[in-house]
Amino acid sequence: MAGDARFRPEHRLHQAAEFSTVFSYRRVVRGAFFDLHWRPLASQAVVVAEDACETADSTPARLGLVVPKRLARRAVLRNRIKRLARETFRHRRTSLGGFDLVLKLGRKPLLPEDKSAWNAVLRQDIEGVIVRLVDLIARQTPR
Repeated sequence: MAGDARFRPEHRLHQAAEFSTVFSYRRVVRGAFFDLHWRPLASQAVVVAEDACETADSTPARLGLVVPKRLARRAVLRNRIKRLARETFRHRRTSLGGFDLVLKLGRKPLLPEDKSAWNAVLRQDIEGVIVRLVDLIARQTPR
């Protein structure tokens, strides 16, 4: 089980062409700070369920991250955002089968003065866009 919980390199988007295909699909879910661009993988049927896991005919979701320096000036904040996004994605990946996702920081985060509350604010927005995407997909899939 420990091997399944890790964020492996095959669960990431690496190439600029992979990011471009997701952006060119032009589907996005917006949150307070983040925009989640998504694209279903064309080679398979989309399996979306509450308890859906990787199956033989479904590949796992892949994640790409875009955190512009102009919106998060400090490397510490950019790295924190990426770490929280990967962790949140890893926990929610079972409900996202067969999708390429790009999580982009779209607006400068207005974070509380208390630095210990930063993680909660960022994680809440990341989880919010992922949950909204799962709901959107569930409504669109025929039953």
